[in-house]
Amino acid sequence: MPGSGTGKPGKGKTPKPPKTTPATPGSGTGKPGKGKTPKPPSKGKAPRHRRYTWKKNPVRKAGSLLKSGFVKTRRGTRRTWKTITSRKFRRRLHKAWTPFRAVYRGTRKHGGKLAANVMRVGGRWILATHTFLGTIRLSTKGPNWLRPLSRVLHWATSPLAMVVNISRRWTWLSTWIYATATARPITKPVTTKTPPTPTAGTGTPAPAPSPAGHATVPSPATAPTGGPTVGDTSPVHHAYPLIYAADAIRAAGAAFAAAPADSMKGYEAVIETLGHLDFAMCHLMHTIAQVTEEDFKVDPAIPDHFRSIGIQFLMLGGFVDSAHKVFRDLHAAQLENLENPTWQGRKWDISANWAHIMPAYSWRDPASHTLPLLLASGAIRDAGVHIRLHPSGTMFGYEETIRQLAPLAEALYGLMETVASVTETEFAVHPAIPAMHRDAGQRFRDLAGSIETVHLMYLALHQEQILNLLHPTYQGAKWDIGRNTTP
Repeated sequence: MPGSGTGKPGKGKTPKPPKTTPATPGSGTGKPGKGKTPKPPSKGKAPRHRRYTWKKNPVRKAGSLLKSGFVKTRRGTRRTWKTITSRKFRRRLHKAWTPFRAVYRGTRKHGGKLAANVMRVGGRWILATHTFLGTIRLSTKGPNWLRPLSRVLHWATSPLAMVVNISRRWTWLSTWIYATATARPITKPVTTKTPPTPTAGTGTPAPAPSPAGHATVPSPATAPTGGPTVGDTSPVHHAYPLIYAADAIRAAGAAFAAAPADSMKGYEAVIETLGHLDFAMCHLMHTIAQVTEEDFKVDPAIPDHFRSIGIQFLMLGGFVDSAHKVFRDLHAAQLENLENPTWQGRKWDISANWAHIMPAYSWRDPASHTLPLLLASGAIRDAGVHIRLHPSGTMFGYEETIRQLAPLAEALYGLMETVASVTETEFAVHPAIPAMHRDAGQRFRDLAGSIETVHLMYLALHQEQILNLLHPTYQGAKWDIGRNTTP
């Protein structure tokens, strides 16, 4: 019979009809014409953020494959170890390694913080000792063996101090040191029985958050100028630019304490600008050294010491800049949300959930909070320019100029302490950030003592000339150059 079946022709067998799949309404998985209804078009969805498309990133895909390979290798190793060893042998080995395991856990728990504190405090003491030895080697006080010994020790500690200065500019090392040294034990959050329900302006109002108080900062005052000395009715007018610069630094600290930044971008701009003050101080110290060599006949050790202090300010500026990099490393996730915002993530904002008690107002330009610091940095640079263009005409004026350098460094110490205290009370940041600022402030105080030592060195090296100026005589005045040279 004609047909397309599987039976042989002529045997009277009829072919079997082909099987068909009945259409299933709503399945949506078959193609048109195959007995299944087509898949209805899906609704449009909002595009996802680029960080959710990690599967398309080849680097992350390679990392995922590497991690899965590592897990499989570890499982195979464990299985092989259990196959070739007995349970009794593994029990004895575990018991023998118990003391070593206890030592490792104790070191991991407490040794890291101890090592971080040793590196933090030890580096600060090394720099302070190196600066002190550099001052003693140029002094004329003390026994005769003290100066050669201090020169040798200063030369011996120079490589170590250089290593400390360079390492303090490494972001990864500073992050580990201060994050570990300032780590606090994790405490369980205290939960109340009836927490307030946040609303967007309706419903039961929540209690207003109490303002966090910070350390009181005194108003800017004029730096101590000292009384006029005999022989010059007003030597302090040569140091007015330095006094104004110190007042500008104090005003910057008072402005930051009275009106802290109202956003984290503003706070980041402030700590990013702090390094400008150190670089301005470095430029000022080199200017003082150059003016001392060109316009005043003093011992060559004095300008050399000013230059070494300027280098220390330059290194300190690198350390203050590294605090900003550590801030970005420790708060990378929060900064990523701020720099790449999404509408979904915006709903987690505290200002959006507590809008009835916490307005979402902030300055449009975060750099506006850095204006007092920029003015202070400009005042320091202007002081150096004024001293270079208009050097003092008398030695009394020069002495007053170098005397006002130490209060300038002390004002920087006060500024760093203010920034650290306000950071702790007004900003939710890692404790490593204010700790780094406090260490920088202590370094400013050390350099202030070194500058004061240079002033004492000037008084000791030129003691006879200063006594002649303080107690003038008519006979001694005949040795003046102006009386013995023709104009």
